[in-house]
Amino acid sequence: MAVVATRLDAHLARSPEASGFDLIPFAALVGGDFLVLDYGAGAQAEPAVSVWHHQTSDAFAPDISPVPASFVGVLCAVP
Repeated sequence: MAVVATRLDAHLARSPEASGFDLIPFAALVGGDFLVLDYGAGAQAEPAVSVWHHQTSDAFAPDISPVPASFVGVLCAVP
């Protein structure tokens, strides 16, 4: 599998000293945001799924919102 560096790289890491990325995008959303696997949430076996907001993320300061883990969680998050 090939990996392509992009201009988003600094926006997907929380530290310039990191050897990899904390956030791995896997699905594009409307308007330029992405669903990401969040490996920076701790030393979990499985990453959290979050939305990465492109307009409010800066280099080494990603703006993310967690995605509920279940459909019931989605329903509870709707105001």
